[in-house]
Amino acid sequence: MLDNVFQRKHRLIFVFTHDFAHAETPEPCREWMQAIDDSLDEKVDDNEYSNPSIQALFKVIEKDKITPEERARMKDEVKAL
Repeated sequence: MLDNVFQRKHRLIFVFTHDFAHAETPEPCREWMQAIDDSLDEKVDDNEYSNPSIQALFKVIEKDKITPEERARMKDEVKAL
């Protein structure tokens, strides 16, 4: 029965973004991992990124201007409804 409900298989993956420059990190992943790491410590320099998707993401984040704490509170409020 559950196979009909959960048709897609999900996997949990841990990404340690502080290690984005590691030699074994695939090149296409490095810029994304650096972007995630930079966004977590709020030290983002848009000029460091050549990937247009990452630049667009940072523009959306800049427009949003909601702190992680505010976003978590908003999610908690929605769950309580």
